[in-house]
Amino acid sequence: MRDTTSDLAALWLWPWEALRTIAATAEMLQDAQAVIGARSPMILAALRNPWTANHSELHLMVSEKSDAFGKSARTLSKAASSVEGAVRANARDLGKAASGPVPDLMTWWRIGERNLRIAALFAGLPSAALAPISAGASANAKRLKPGRDPAGARARGKSRPPG
Repeated sequence: MRDTTSDLAALWLWPWEALRTIAATAEMLQDAQAVIGARSPMILAALRNPWTANHSELHLMVSEKSDAFGKSARTLSKAASSVEGAVRANARDLGKAASGPVPDLMTWWRIGERNLRIAALFAGLPSAALAPISAGASANAKRLKPGRDPAGARARGKSRPPG
């Protein structure tokens, strides 16, 4: 669980986090271009002759994306749950205030801390959601770099037909 100091630091450093996210996005887009360039001939070869296709790489194209986007979606879902919990707690505290005495200082403090936690969560959310997708694109770009043999003989079309 985060503390107030961490939340304040996250908000204070938000502009740098935003710049870091922009740089990571640009790097991811560059890596994605390299991956698409490396995988396009494999896809074309598979369309021409499915028996000699690089099936392991074709499988990775789908499974890696599913895994990365699944991790990203879980990050967003967890953040949404955290925000919902904080908003509900704030609503409870403010509801008591509407029907009873003026809230004490600690109630206002808890509301402020929850709002601070929500703001800090939103400040880091783009970076956290992008991280698994960016990591996958970078790893693939390195693995599929020209001159490397990502899947051995199958990349050269020397695998046996399944059967």
